[in-house]
Amino acid sequence: MMGWHLEKTASTSRERCGGQGYLAANRFIDYIAMAHAAMTAEGDNRILMTKIVKDMITRHIKEKKPLPT
Repeated sequence: MMGWHLEKTASTSRERCGGQGYLAANRFIDYIAMAHAAMTAEGDNRILMTKIVKDMITRHIKEKKPLPT
């Protein structure tokens, strides 16, 4: 999830800076590249989050606890 947040923050910052956001001195592209690498290294975050939620629901059902709302 941190990869998602880093990519969104760096991309939004770069867009808000206009033409200055494309200068190498601002290093936005470095942060975007790090975010893309993190998202790739972590695997597909959506699949991981789906698995976590499935495991949480399964555990709640086995323990016969109500699911949080």
